[in-house]
Amino acid sequence: MREFAKQLASTVAAAFAAACCLGVTAIVSGLTAIGAGFLIKDAILIPLYVPLLALSVWLLHRSAGAHDNLVAFWIGAVGAAIALIGLRIDSLLVYAGPLMLVTGSVTDLVRARRRSAHQGD
Repeated sequence: MREFAKQLASTVAAAFAAACCLGVTAIVSGLTAIGAGFLIKDAILIPLYVPLLALSVWLLHRSAGAHDNLVAFWIGAVGAAIALIGLRIDSLLVYAGPLMLVTGSVTDLVRARRRSAHQGD
């Protein structure tokens, strides 16, 4: 469960950076209200976005590798690639990418629980 929390936290952080890059009004207004308006510049956000996506994929690979089933990792890796490509193509892809990362993380969690349940028999 701890690995899942790490994966989810890094994915949420990447989604937050993406929302800032896209200029989502509620996020931008909130950052400006707390005096962190400098964070809404793409020159700061994109360099944060890439390592956060990479961290999410790395954590997912580590967790999925421990279960000897990399399906969840590949779902997350494709999601990260879509999220990065979406910065240049279409904002909908920027949201679809982190959603795929979360899907990969949940898939990994389900597989891990099933595996531990079968080992307990």
